[in-house]
Amino acid sequence: MASSSKSEMDCNEWLDSKPAQSVIYVSFGSFMTVARSQVRELADGLMKSGCYFLWALRPDKEADHVSEMLPTGFLEECKGRGIIAPWFRQAEVLKHPAVGGFLSHCGWNAVVESVSVGIPMLGFPIGGDQFFNCRFMVEEWKFGLGLKNTEDGNRIIRAEEIEMKVRMLMEGEEGERVRRAAERFRDLAVEEVSKGGRSAANLEVLVNSLKVI
Repeated sequence: MASSSKSEMDCNEWLDSKPAQSVIYVSFGSFMTVARSQVRELADGLMKSGCYFLWALRPDKEADHVSEMLPTGFLEECKGRGIIAPWFRQAEVLKHPAVGGFLSHCGWNAVVESVSVGIPMLGFPIGGDQFFNCRFMVEEWKFGLGLKNTEDGNRIIRAEEIEMKVRMLMEGEEGERVRRAAERFRDLAVEEVSKGGRSAANLEVLVNSLKVI
């Protein structure tokens, strides 16, 4: 069931067939690119983790098909275990009960979308403020885990690290801890935007001040 032709497919039927919180969603946003060597490590790590996955992966500029970026035979090997497509309706995917984790570049929009539904994150920052967001997510807010790259200067995150952290997030005690933290942040967010929350109150003050002008 893994195919890059499913770019706009409705994957709800596939997700509906999976146990609660058993699927990890993998996406690095609309603009970030990942080196082929890293894509292959990701593929290997995801398969070895034993978890179901949805992976938003677009062909790079030199590829006509994502199969050229992945290990030979990977799309066949992961049938039934995962779906790879250039694009998913991210907000809808994260809301699905089968989704239990988000492997992300930690762009701010991704962080907000994950928090809004109480999904813990596995941070894979690539550039810019993503490193700052990931550090806060792991060390301060504590609703996610971070991936460590190699210390040989090429910044590649190995399959073994990916496998270990995916399992930790989806199955381990540490994953349960960050899941509870993510759910607490979700509840706070809901409270803040609800009627009577500070965000709603601040918006009402702004609207009233504009009426006076």
